Amino acid sequence: MAALPQEQQQAITEPLAVLEVEAVSPAPSQSKIRAALLTIKTVAEGATGNLIASGISALIAKILGIG
Repeated sequence: MAALPQEQQQAITEPLAVLEVEAVSPAPSQSKIRAALLTIKTVAEGATGNLIASGISALIAKILGIG
């Protein structure tokens, strides 16, 4: 995450927190997880020219089955 520009780091803070909560939940919400991952993917795509962001975006797309 440190490789992302400050603006993108701030934008993914909340979705990452959602993922952390859902990861330890006894009944994780698929819709919350999907929304958080899509938000992170969008932010990563906005970090133009950042290779790490491209990798994150591709990985999440693969996880979601949309890429």
